[in-house]
Amino acid sequence: MKGFIKHSAAVALFGAGLLAVIGCDCYRSIVDPCWPERYNSIARKSVRDMANAQADKGHILEQTVWNWHWEADPKTGAASDRLNPAGMAVLQRISRTLPCPDFQLYLQNAQDIPYVEGVPPEKLVRSRNELNDRRAAAIQRFMATQAALHGGGNFQVAVHDFAPTSLPAYWPTTGEDRILMNVKNLIPQNFIQPPVNK
Repeated sequence: MKGFIKHSAAVALFGAGLLAVIGCDCYRSIVDPCWPERYNSIARKSVRDMANAQADKGHILEQTVWNWHWEADPKTGAASDRLNPAGMAVLQRISRTLPCPDFQLYLQNAQDIPYVEGVPPEKLVRSRNELNDRRAAAIQRFMATQAALHGGGNFQVAVHDFAPTSLPAYWPTTGEDRILMNVKNLIPQNFIQPPVNK
């Protein structure tokens, strides 16, 4: 035990002097002084980025006018640039969004112009682009009437070709004339209640 206090004091003074000369840089290069907050922040950001990307894609799909929102030409059956009542209802809903509508609208690429074997691809692409332009102009004309009540607004229309996330109303049909099937055939039998005898 003799000299223990002297040796301890010498080691403590030497360590303090060495720490004063070297500083905390050596310690900071060995350990991460921001642990765990640095990694928690990265993890939070990765989850938020994924959620924000999903929300952004969902908003784009919510603001889209799809191919089934347009009437077909009654004489030829070809795709047209006239909105049907469902398309008008979608645009009316968008124009009434609170606190204010989003002025960026989207239009599905005119996939209702079918591919025909033997027709040059350039002609099909040109026909789709021309129909897209006419449809975008029709959307802007319709939205100009809807936004007049709210002080107007310059709606922009961009074309995309995302896949629809739901089934349009005319898909559960029979034949080329798209006559709706009996609704009972679409509902599982256990959801149909038997008639009540009076």
